Amino acid sequence: MLWNSGVCYQKGKSLGVAIRAFNRLRRDYAKTAAAKRAIAKLGYIFGKVAWYDRAASHYVDYANRFAGQPKGKGLASADEALSTAVFYFRGIGDDRNAIRNTKRFVARYGRTAPARAADAHYSLLAIYEKSGARGEQVSHLRRYLRRHAKYGGVDRELVANVKLAMLYWRQSCPVRDVMGTCMRVVRTATRARKGPKKFCGPAGKPRRYVVARTPGLVRLARARLRRAVGLWRGGAINKVSGAGTRTNARKAVMIKFYAAARFLLNEVDYERFVALGVPAGLNFDPRRPAALARARKRFAAWIVAKKKLLSRTAAGYHAVRRIRGGGAHYAIASATRIGQMFENFAEALFRAPVPRHLRRGANASERVHAYCSELSRESIPLQTSSVKAYDYCLELSTTRGWFSQYSRACERRLGEIRPTKYPSTVEMFAAANRAAPVLTHEASVMALKR
Repeated sequence: MLWNSGVCYQKGKSLGVAIRAFNRLRRDYAKTAAAKRAIAKLGYIFGKVAWYDRAASHYVDYANRFAGQPKGKGLASADEALSTAVFYFRGIGDDRNAIRNTKRFVARYGRTAPARAADAHYSLLAIYEKSGARGEQVSHLRRYLRRHAKYGGVDRELVANVKLAMLYWRQSCPVRDVMGTCMRVVRTATRARKGPKKFCGPAGKPRRYVVARTPGLVRLARARLRRAVGLWRGGAINKVSGAGTRTNARKAVMIKFYAAARFLLNEVDYERFVALGVPAGLNFDPRRPAALARARKRFAAWIVAKKKLLSRTAAGYHAVRRIRGGGAHYAIASATRIGQMFENFAEALFRAPVPRHLRRGANASERVHAYCSELSRESIPLQTSSVKAYDYCLELSTTRGWFSQYSRACERRLGEIRPTKYPSTVEMFAAANRAAPVLTHEASVMALKR
């Protein structure tokens, strides 16, 4: 009778009375089959009126007390109830309960429902990413790949490998990275010093130095990235299970992280390229023909090595740029890197450090001038190439409809290199003055207590 009255009140939208009926049934007739259904009904009703903490608590209570309960007419199965509870806990930001109950779900249904357990375990990653706990993310991803990857889908296996590689890659840099590159930026004095200068080019420009990464972590990252690329080449895009919009969304995510894997594999060569500086000890003094010949030979060999590395690395970034269907972010990032490589090549010449022996003794200024002039002669066409690459970066960003820190970097660098052709723009937004603030509102659930 209490069950029937509760159902009737629920259908009649008298939810407060329905809750009282189901609560009484649960309290006074706890051992009956109807009491089981009452707990599930309470979770359902509280969820419908957006009282999510109460809904989650009832679903957890139901799942714990009736763990072997199968799905029946008007009755949720225990695993569905626990899954819904986790969904509500995550929705209200109760991460502690979400993690605890997800782990309980995985432990309880890992053997009987491995696919659902894999989904549940994978879903915890979003909570760890939100908290920024990198150690927890690493251990969680390793556990997923070790225990659940074969049940969660090849797309998620690929994504998990790339995310784990990203964490290793970040941890391998001992300093704060600059747009993903492990480097240190050193600000120099804005006033020119007296006597021969230590660096070519104008004073006051910041100088960037690549910082060596931890080799072991780099190896771990590259191994995971190669695994992800291997999965892709094995036909992962055609093995995503399901159908419809959800499958298409999972494919797009997989394509994005495949592009990320290809991008990060190129980053090692990019940092090696940036670190390859002008050879030390060059002397382009025309009054010393033998030293001049040796310097030009070493300098020419360095130019060849630098251009060869640039060509190889740029080819890898071009391949990332051609990935379609979800890789727009890394396509723009790759276009930015190509521009940065040309610019770095030009700056390595235009702002190269002047050897100490050239700055000493008589005629030091003339030797320094000859040295910087010889280097800057090669930098002009490289700077032109960097402008073209940055311009293409902005064009690609507009075509793909994707704007990020990389597209903004392209715009910023063009404004600094060619300020007359690409003037920097700073858009200012006024505060909204026609939006009425919400003063107060009555929670609909509170009406149930009356």
